[in-house]
Amino acid sequence: MGVGADGAGLYAQNYPTMLKNAAWLTAITYLLAFVVFLVMLAPAALIVWLIPGGWAAGGFVFALIFAWAVKAALIEPFAIACMMQVYFRAITGQSPDPEWDARISGVSRKFVELKEKAAQWMGGRGTAPDKGGAAT
Repeated sequence: MGVGADGAGLYAQNYPTMLKNAAWLTAITYLLAFVVFLVMLAPAALIVWLIPGGWAAGGFVFALIFAWAVKAALIEPFAIACMMQVYFRAITGQSPDPEWDARISGVSRKFVELKEKAAQWMGGRGTAPDKGGAAT
């Protein structure tokens, strides 16, 4: 297998740990986003109050947009880093299981293509292809 295929195979081998961690991180991520939303309701309501004219739902909308932006900019990258930490801890000392390779290859055409590209790259000149697809 190639490097990408090895990573996908190791991820599949450790799916119970990865799924449990992903579920917890998803719950924590949305909980933190909700807390940010609640915290931002008061300042957003103040901003809407200062705007001339009546826009009653403005505070809610501003707080919702801000909470979603904080989730996307700060909370999700932290969750991804946590997932990577768990992944690397889970695969330490493991090697790809040929049974998992065969199982994934049987159900995923993209996985087979990934393995073929990795084999071509490893068997070729040993350098990564450039954007045009030719090895450099």
